[in-house]
Amino acid sequence: MVELNSGDGQLTLADGARIDVRHGTAAVLGRGPGQYDGLARGTLELNAPRLNANDVAIDARGRVDILGARTIALNAVARYTDAPPGVEPSASGRPYQVIDQDYLNKKHALSETFINNALNNLGLTQGKLAGLNNSRYADAFHLRPGVEIVAEGDLVVSGDLDLSGMRYASLNRNTPKTLVYGSGEVGSLVVRAGGNLDVYGSINDGFAPPPPTPDDNGWVLTPGLQGFGSDVIVPGPGVVLAEGSAFPTGKTLNYSLPIQATTLAQGTVLPTQGILDAPLTLPANTVLSAGGARQRRQPAVCRRHVVATTCGARCRYTTGRRHRIGGRCRPARR
Repeated sequence: MVELNSGDGQLTLADGARIDVRHGTAAVLGRGPGQYDGLARGTLELNAPRLNANDVAIDARGRVDILGARTIALNAVARYTDAPPGVEPSASGRPYQVIDQDYLNKKHALSETFINNALNNLGLTQGKLAGLNNSRYADAFHLRPGVEIVAEGDLVVSGDLDLSGMRYASLNRNTPKTLVYGSGEVGSLVVRAGGNLDVYGSINDGFAPPPPTPDDNGWVLTPGLQGFGSDVIVPGPGVVLAEGSAFPTGKTLNYSLPIQATTLAQGTVLPTQGILDAPLTLPANTVLSAGGARQRRQPAVCRRHVVATTCGARCRYTTGRRHRIGGRCRPARR
């Protein structure tokens, strides 16, 4: 496969250009094992930007010699940076843009209009593309609309995307667009993210929508350990954790949640401020600080319910009391 991409500029295949996508030509010609059968199996992919409403930035009007290509595809590319921003908090906490079915449907309508106009542009099909759109490459050449979606930061594919109905009128006699679902010329879709690219759904480009799955009506968190053995990232809000939900050691949550009555192991460090929902009694000489609990040798007297981080006798925290990280205690006054 050979792919040429001119970016924002013009793609030129000069007169006399030769591109060879054959393979195995060093072998003996024949149909036996290890021999070169001479069949065209290669692919030449050309990407050039759209111009106006019916043209492509390409010059291939001269003689072009392409060897071994089963498919020669010219993708007339439109680049978009307008994917809408996400409104729900992301798993990473960073801002992001969203691609969904509705967004792609709008781009499909633009591509459909463009390709219909381009096929009626004789200056393009019989002029600038004369070196490709001819009898020699009649079975191989395809003119297709290309869509490139770009984001500087994170990009999220939200929900299932069905591309199977996004087909277009064709120059190629082998791929006419008819009333049959899925007929016609396919398009080209490229998604680029400067940050993370998260796909929360299925992307289908077959001839019919994908079969139903258990999560079609929402994300399903099954009881117990997840069967696929990896983290679950839920793309939207509204998930309710059932009583008894537990998380493996070492996991980090990017949202707050209530914690049921539990016993913490010695040395456990809370990474954020907590509010007590019931009285808590600490052993004498315990110090609470940003680094966790430790013992102090200096005695202090604690005779009542005291909000303190160091006491010579037992200290008891009352319900609802906040303890700031790194706080210091003072013995209770009588």
